[in-house]
Amino acid sequence: MSIKKPLEFVQFILEQKTPCNILTAYRGTFSQGIIKSLLVLIEKKLQTEIKDITMQKKVFNIALVFLQNVCKNFNSEFHPPVFILSGTLSEFFISAGIIIENIISDGLKNKLLAINTMEIEDIKELHKSLITSKELSVADEMGLGLVELFLKSGNKIKYHFDKMSDKQSYVVLQCTVLKNTLQP
Repeated sequence: MSIKKPLEFVQFILEQKTPCNILTAYRGTFSQGIIKSLLVLIEKKLQTEIKDITMQKKVFNIALVFLQNVCKNFNSEFHPPVFILSGTLSEFFISAGIIIENIISDGLKNKLLAINTMEIEDIKELHKSLITSKELSVADEMGLGLVELFLKSGNKIKYHFDKMSDKQSYVVLQCTVLKNTLQP
């Protein structure tokens, strides 16, 4: 699947599960004001979609991590990120489409692969070491956000890289939350 434009990203999300209901979608610059507004909108949508308050909080917190760590850190006025919160009868999907420099795509792929193959106890230890670190590099901050997504969702992070040019790739990241499974 080739994803080179934001509308292709939306199509990619819609093809994942059927029927899929998009609850919130945004493409543009992710300022603190925009993120706050999106979070208010997401909170209201979740209150109408989900009766269980614990599940509302879980999905909301994952959306918060996505918005703060993925969309904001890969913000570009020329290639703005895309954020989508969608769901089926059994799952919620929190997804982002971002454009990154190929120079960092291998590092991101390696972090995703490592996190997705680690045991839960090892991920918890990694999380503990990252949050207690006095100084985090940009790579460490990116890793911390991915670890938090994994821990909060309780599922592997799905990802897809599509090379756009010699310099840039389009990356789709997605967390899945099962509606009938609550994990702390």
